[in-house]
Amino acid sequence: MSHVDIESPYSVGKYGVDIESIDRIAVFEIEIALSENRLLIVDEIGKMELFSKRFRELILKVFQTEIPFLGTILYKPHPFCDRLKSSHGVKLLILRKSDHDITYDKIIQWLEKIQ
Repeated sequence: MSHVDIESPYSVGKYGVDIESIDRIAVFEIEIALSENRLLIVDEIGKMELFSKRFRELILKVFQTEIPFLGTILYKPHPFCDRLKSSHGVKLLILRKSDHDITYDKIIQWLEKIQ
């Protein structure tokens, strides 16, 4: 979805972003999760993915459903991401090397609970 050799009007650092790939792969999978009302895991909601209008629309749609959702999201301030992070029912876990095992256990417990 991104590479130093991709020429695109969208880029993050030295990486050109292929919006069509994001829409073909990530958006497609999100649409399936929505249609089947099943657990959705997204790695990640970041600068590159946010260039896709359809990706942003579908992520907002997911947040309006009861679909179990686990995702990684941009840590730095960003209007779209900040909106998601402050949404009702969102539980944020900050990943750090020092507490990797604790965070892992919390995620496993949550996944077991939603089964």
